Amino acid sequence: MSTRVLVAYATKSGCDSSCAIDIATEIASVPELEVDIQPLSGVGSIGPYSAVYVGWWYPSTAGDRELRRFLTANASLLPSRSIWLVHGHPGCGHDARRGDLKLTRLVVTPSETTPAAAGAA
Repeated sequence: MSTRVLVAYATKSGCDSSCAIDIATEIASVPELEVDIQPLSGVGSIGPYSAVYVGWWYPSTAGDRELRRFLTANASLLPSRSIWLVHGHPGCGHDARRGDLKLTRLVVTPSETTPAAAGAA
């Protein structure tokens, strides 16, 4: 059985969607992980996901607003999920420095982590 991971992004120009695809591709290279990509504004519940990676370009009023809505809507589920929050990821979006993609630091780890999710961290 695979572990589901959500890669969500906020964007005004569409650049962050290409970055999200790069990130999702990297995460999907871990065996037993199934990755979905969605704009942050379209994410309702994170119920089906064991881990969530959220990115937006900084500074972005729209991204900040979408992030606050997302966090508020999913507040009760966040403690039981692995969560990455990223803004202005180097090499993505408007950043001209392209190179090897490196996942950022995990900011929230649930008390019980599945083996597949632990391999992604």
